[in-house]
Amino acid sequence: MNNFVDRTNVRPIILYLVSHPEDTIADSIGDQLNQHFNSDRFKEVTIGANINVQYIRMFDSALSRPKPIDWTLANTTAVVVLIGENFIADKIWVEYFCNMASQANSLGFKTRVFPVAIVERILKIPSLELQALKWYKWEGDTETRSQRLIRELMYEFSRMLRYFLEQSQRASDDKETRVAYGRNVKIFFSYSHRDKYGPTVAKQIRDWIKENSQLSSFLDVDDIPAGVQFSNFISDNIEDSVMVAIYTDSYSSRAWCQREVIEAKRTGNPMLIVNCIDKIDERVFPYLGNVPAIRMDPKNVDNIEDIFPLLLEEIFKYYLWNCRIYELQKLNPEVFFISRSPELLTLAILPTQPKESKLTVVYPEPPIGTDEVQLIAKVRQNVKLLSLADWLQE
Repeated sequence: MNNFVDRTNVRPIILYLVSHPEDTIADSIGDQLNQHFNSDRFKEVTIGANINVQYIRMFDSALSRPKPIDWTLANTTAVVVLIGENFIADKIWVEYFCNMASQANSLGFKTRVFPVAIVERILKIPSLELQALKWYKWEGDTETRSQRLIRELMYEFSRMLRYFLEQSQRASDDKETRVAYGRNVKIFFSYSHRDKYGPTVAKQIRDWIKENSQLSSFLDVDDIPAGVQFSNFISDNIEDSVMVAIYTDSYSSRAWCQREVIEAKRTGNPMLIVNCIDKIDERVFPYLGNVPAIRMDPKNVDNIEDIFPLLLEEIFKYYLWNCRIYELQKLNPEVFFISRSPELLTLAILPTQPKESKLTVVYPEPPIGTDEVQLIAKVRQNVKLLSLADWLQE
């Protein structure tokens, strides 16, 4: 029987959107943020505790000022403040913002306030010491800039969730953990040197990400120091990274590419396949499946901008999942939680169990098919596979 208490339904993150009621552009931006983060796209990893989005843009009638933030409703609390001309001109809203920022800073990196400067005059707010997202400097129409804001926020929310997980393993909010909050998520590029497109595509994606985001990267030709044993160095970087596999014609047949995919799957870290097959892959490597894939024409490499938001979403979902199961893992140490749907390779990372005992493996939605369950059961009969929703129902 599962040992449930109320804390198992603590939300990984709660998002407050704050804007002045007379700032129409802020309203439009807030609506797009609400639609994105409150959509079904994250339900597969937050079963029973979806992202809670609360919009504050009016006075609380009982308080004659905006509603205060409750910092205790989730593991992490993010407040996005959309600051336009009317916001800056209203002393009550400016005071509200400054007090809220002070509260968040006193509570550590699990609580963050993100100012979004719709106009440049935000810099005139007294005592503003928070780094703002400078909407007014970005190119494009409101829709284009809103999509960029969503990407920027997904990355920052991922930092917060990662920080919560790391800090939870420590006795105090020490300097090392605070420094780790600012550590950029790293992308490991896996590709075949034999294909003419593999190195080219990897470098183009790496360069685009470097110019347009705070993500860092690992590309073997540039990032392996002289004098180190490259096999161990590559393995260490895979363990600490999100993998982007550039799937070209010879990729599946290359021993190093196979090894990198297997090691990435063992870590459970996010992974994305960029399908750049030009003519034919004579033998698809079986463990390239079970992760998102996106098509790219290797000759043109013209849709990097489509890859980037998908990559950020996978990173965000990964940390959402791990924060979602944090309490469940502590209360149910006999259950093995994995971050993606199970496959035969999953059996290689499971702990050894006596034949007479059953090991329950819990994974994100949706449930895998009956045929897959039966296939895995034939290989290891004492494993019980359940999606998170099915396990919670039990």
